[in-house]
Amino acid sequence: MNSTAGKVKKASLSPTAPPVKYEPPAYADPTKFVESEIIVGSGEWQLPGTLTMPKGDGPFPAIVLVHGSGPNNRDEELGANKPFKDLAWGLASHGIAVLRYDKRSKIFGTKILADPKLKATMTVRDETIDDAMAAAALLKKTKKIDGKRVFILGHSLGGFLMPRMAKTVVKPMLILQGGRDYQVTTEDFENWKAALGGRKDVEFHLYPKLNHLFYEGEGILTPLEYVQKHGSVAPYVVDDIAAWILKR
Repeated sequence: MNSTAGKVKKASLSPTAPPVKYEPPAYADPTKFVESEIIVGSGEWQLPGTLTMPKGDGPFPAIVLVHGSGPNNRDEELGANKPFKDLAWGLASHGIAVLRYDKRSKIFGTKILADPKLKATMTVRDETIDDAMAAAALLKKTKKIDGKRVFILGHSLGGFLMPRMAKTVVKPMLILQGGRDYQVTTEDFENWKAALGGRKDVEFHLYPKLNHLFYEGEGILTPLEYVQKHGSVAPYVVDDIAAWILKR
């Protein structure tokens, strides 16, 4: 808007874009699975979650989804994007059960912040590792789950904590990296390869077009891409994870 001598000379309005909404990915087939509410952990830190179970008698392999940093919900929701829901529905469509849950800092954030001692002493073990291990233990004793084929998939911070969850890294591992990711970079990926590349039970995949949420994109990536656009975890990522699990 421009003005001359206190009078409006010209005014214009720019239409705003309609809000972006979440849409399930095309590869998710809801006719192949059912979902139920489940509680992870015990005592004062119980967390609500969702178990996505393939239809059929089983026993099915299963996987726990472990969040990145921050108070994430079970879908790891960011704007219109829900990468953990994409993964849960996509993997369940492949015959793999998936457990996702709300993070401790999401459910109990107010309680943690209100207690200075608790806030000062909380570690990633308290916020992430203990709950992930409790979720895996729950899957191992769940009906229709093959207790010998329970896996943990960590995203971002959850991925960095995998060696601590495994206690040693002498377990089969699948390491996935988005080429456009500026939060976990290809340099980090190369460090994993340098450390574990000599092992035959570790598999590596680099996806040049994918960002931190494993969505496709082009050009320079900024945080706005996560909140102003809707995407889905790339179908070939879901396929690669499913293939890796199902051959074990």
